[in-house]
Amino acid sequence: MPLTLNKSQEKLARSVFEQIKKGKPVRIIILKARQMGFSTTTEALIYYLSSLQEANNPEQSWQDASHG
Repeated sequence: MPLTLNKSQEKLARSVFEQIKKGKPVRIIILKARQMGFSTTTEALIYYLSSLQEANNPEQSWQDASHG
């Protein structure tokens, strides 16, 4: 079943990918995010980005993805 993002989740995902595209580490502060689905979105993005990596070290995979 595909994950369908709401508007707030789309904005978060767009911001994550924009920071990655610019070669910046992903840094986002979310205040009072209850019931907006940010935990689910964040987990989905981490899973997606880590699934693209061949490295055996998940921490290194995340660092590589967030740096370009």
